[in-house]
Amino acid sequence: MKNSKFLKEQRAEKVKAQELLMTAIESRAEKVFTEDEEKRFNDLDSEIKALDADIRTAENIETAQKRAAAAQGKQLGTPEGNKPEQRYSLHKAIRSGVANLSGAELAAHNAIQERAAKAGIQTSGILIPMASVRAEKRANAQTVGEDGGQYGGALVATDHRGVIDMLNPKPIVAKLGATYLRGLTGNVEFGVNEGGITATWEGEVAEVTATKNKYTKKTMKPKRLTATVEISKKNLAQSATDLEAYTMSEILGAVERAIDAAAFNGSGVGEVPKGIANDADVNVIAIGANGGPLTWAEIVAMETKAEVANASTSSAKYAFNAQTKGKLKVTKHQAGDANYLMTSSNEVNGYPVEISNLLPADLTKGSGTDLSMAIFGDWKELLVAEWSFLDITVDDITLAASGQIKLTVNMYMDVLVRQPKAFTVIKDIDNA
Repeated sequence: MKNSKFLKEQRAEKVKAQELLMTAIESRAEKVFTEDEEKRFNDLDSEIKALDADIRTAENIETAQKRAAAAQGKQLGTPEGNKPEQRYSLHKAIRSGVANLSGAELAAHNAIQERAAKAGIQTSGILIPMASVRAEKRANAQTVGEDGGQYGGALVATDHRGVIDMLNPKPIVAKLGATYLRGLTGNVEFGVNEGGITATWEGEVAEVTATKNKYTKKTMKPKRLTATVEISKKNLAQSATDLEAYTMSEILGAVERAIDAAAFNGSGVGEVPKGIANDADVNVIAIGANGGPLTWAEIVAMETKAEVANASTSSAKYAFNAQTKGKLKVTKHQAGDANYLMTSSNEVNGYPVEISNLLPADLTKGSGTDLSMAIFGDWKELLVAEWSFLDITVDDITLAASGQIKLTVNMYMDVLVRQPKAFTVIKDIDNA
């Protein structure tokens, strides 16, 4: 993973960029951001918060690595600090188990356990820092098979790495521009200004009626997101970077798909976050009693609904499933027009589009079946909160006969629609 010095330098650059934005408005009569400046400022703020969490984790790991290196040096009779620092290893942590953790893995586990206790989160397994998870996933983009055998790949022995996975829906919430809050240690509360202050034209000495804002609040709290991932024992027995990255991809893929599904259509019941489609305050367009095709009129209406509510659409995007995408690419803008509703560059009316089959395609309405959902909006108004660690429990019994283990992963997340009126939803698109 990146060291704390590099991460701090990145953070300093982003703080400086924020300061320049704030300095720019001081010379203006109206000391307010433009829409683009506001988006840039908020993006930088989210990036700084994410770096803060990564810096804390990196410093914890570096401290543990120094302790482990010093201890190893003393044991072998070498000068203290003369041993190379250890890399955090997910596979080593899983193989060791909670009782036998040591070095960087033990230090990270203990630091996370302390933070979890402060947040009131019950843990039971091996605690893995998300910063290391992401670092392992990115660490090695090229595997030994990518050289086609020209540069040594053909000399590498065959290694069984478990089953070939099914094709899963692609997570897209991060690409859409959702705001991620990382490194959290407790509940997060937002005050919501629902307005109420008004200005009126009055005579020179006429008494003005007092008005005041009404405030409510929204809260995000850690909700347990869990998944079971099967990994081969031969994979786990090795700590090669690409193998650990493979394990990370399996775990993070399951987590990211669950986040997307909750963000789009979470029920809000029990511990399930309330997604965009089930927020009572989002803009909704109904095509017909039994659903119907998505036309140019509905597309314009989706954008108009958000703009009438004063939501920013300068960075808005559409989210469709694959069936809706396919239909829009063969549907003309209007009769006799050579243009289609979705362009070959995946844009609709000038707005970018992301595709995910986590958007339902099996909805019903009246006699209509297999109806699809679509969402348009300013996705930075969707918040994804992350209490930055994984709690992993290892089951090496259930799949022992097939040479695999089960990793049960617990992660603590939440999703919140910060400004519901920034989104417009259609739930009855007939793509037949």
